[in-house]
Amino acid sequence: MKFRIIKILLLCCLTLTIGFLGCEEESKNITRPNGGTQSDTLATVQGVVAETDTENPIVGATVESDNGESTTSSDDGSYTFEVLEGERTISVTADDYEISNNTITVDGDSTYNLNFSMMALHATISGQVIDSASSAGIEDAVVAYGAGETATDRNGNYSFEVPAGTYTISITAADFNPKEETVAVTPGQSRTVNFTLALTNPEAGFGRVSGRVTNRNTRAPIEGARVVPARGDEEAMTDADGEYVILLEPGSRKLLANADDYDLESTDFFDIAAGEELSIDMTLRPENSSNMGVVAGVIIDAVSRAGLPEVRIQVGSETFYSRSNGTYERALLAGPYNVSVSKDGYEPASTVVQIEIDQRVTANFTLNPGGGGGEDAGTLTGNISNASNSRPLSGARISCGGASAVSNGAGNYTMQVDPGNYSASVTANGYNGAQRNVAIATDQTTTANFALIPGGGGGETGTISGVVREAGGNGIYLASLNCAGVSTFTGFGGEYTLQNVPTGNQNVTASAEGYTSANAPAMVNANQNTPNINFSLTPTGGGGQCRVSGTVKDSGGQGIIGATVSADSGERTSTGGGGSFQFDITAGNRTITASAGGFRPQSQQRFCDTNRSEVFNFVLQR
Repeated sequence: MKFRIIKILLLCCLTLTIGFLGCEEESKNITRPNGGTQSDTLATVQGVVAETDTENPIVGATVESDNGESTTSSDDGSYTFEVLEGERTISVTADDYEISNNTITVDGDSTYNLNFSMMALHATISGQVIDSASSAGIEDAVVAYGAGETATDRNGNYSFEVPAGTYTISITAADFNPKEETVAVTPGQSRTVNFTLALTNPEAGFGRVSGRVTNRNTRAPIEGARVVPARGDEEAMTDADGEYVILLEPGSRKLLANADDYDLESTDFFDIAAGEELSIDMTLRPENSSNMGVVAGVIIDAVSRAGLPEVRIQVGSETFYSRSNGTYERALLAGPYNVSVSKDGYEPASTVVQIEIDQRVTANFTLNPGGGGGEDAGTLTGNISNASNSRPLSGARISCGGASAVSNGAGNYTMQVDPGNYSASVTANGYNGAQRNVAIATDQTTTANFALIPGGGGGETGTISGVVREAGGNGIYLASLNCAGVSTFTGFGGEYTLQNVPTGNQNVTASAEGYTSANAPAMVNANQNTPNINFSLTPTGGGGQCRVSGTVKDSGGQGIIGATVSADSGERTSTGGGGSFQFDITAGNRTITASAGGFRPQSQQRFCDTNRSEVFNFVLQR
């Protein structure tokens, strides 16, 4: 019994000794990275480091505990390392990724799985979307990139973040053409990408003004005139017809126009709205033209009564040519001038005009077919005097071979006449007329002097006046009047005056292109006017086309939409946006009428030339 008790005690001591030795074998001396040692137990932490967006493994990421233990991820993103037991903070770092942290409590002799998802560093793309016309930022433009999108602020600015990569950025905005650009960015990069968009309709948001810039004296179009607003960067240049188009921002605006050798001119202020169309013509005064006037007229064939183009016109030292319809205009310094016209196949003609400041003088010509041609003409010159005292006669009229001239203050005259033998005749108020035969040779000068005897007789003259109208009552512009070798043309209202008509019973002929001719008798008394020799001509039909445009507005300046605009030749149209209109009518002396419900109609009369444009603007009153 005693032996058994001793045996049991020995076995217990042996067991305790073995147990103590076993515990001693599980204890380790751990050297910390920050120095010193500690006897403690370890835990194993393992896992995978992957990218958040793609879940791809991250190779070479540094995994470190707050106690200093560390390792790196392998090719498959996995890692494993031992850490001291307790509450541990594990941090993972990698290039181009945000730091990832996790806290875990571990017990010794245990294994823990801890995976990390790392967010790649994003790139920033920013910029501005602007209007190509105004350079202003475009608000609320949509900026799309991959699966995301954003919108621009009130200044056209935008900004967004994306992972590194290549993106196609697309920009869309109302009323603008879309645009896109491909951009590559790296992690952490900031990239600026600006966009400039063009309007789908460049006129959207603007008012449209068109018109014609002409010479104030001659009414001729001015090419290359610059038209700009008083405020703003808009600009337009006139074309060969003097026409321009300019887009203006809405509001109260004013236009300025200038050109080389012309004074600056401006319009009054006017209001224009987006989408509105206005027609505004401007006239420019030539520089240093305050002492100038204008000579103008038409040159026609005596047989066909058609206007003659390319007629050579010489006024003083200036030489120019008639237009396709036979009309001409020229600004001249005030004073007397001899106007000579000539054309191959026609007898030349000439007359004297007195140009007054800011006045328009009409000098019309009717050329007779025949003769050797204007370029082969000779010169007839001489002096006209009073036979009783030998004093010079001013204003005497001499005619020869279809040409005519008026003596100046010294009684002298000069005229170009086609070669040939003629009877030159002279008349003057208060004097008997005189005639003499002359021979005109090419490029030669022939002198013919006249001494007129005072008194009545054939030299006495008077005037005839009246109006030439269409059968409907409208005056005809540039109708031709002829009587006893004297001719003239009507003004814009159809009015005319024949000067220096011989006294006695005469016959007056009125004719105009596109109308039947008419005759009327007239009794002419010396130094008196025979009035009211009026004509009503019937249209023969035909005629070219003239383009008419303009606006119809109320007294407040607002365009009237749907107003009716009609021509006395039968054509009509209706106004559109801003009260604007445009249509083609039969050329001629036309009356254009604008009417609208609740408004009093208004009419304007003007000569509309073939293949030309005329602008009629109306302001209707209620």
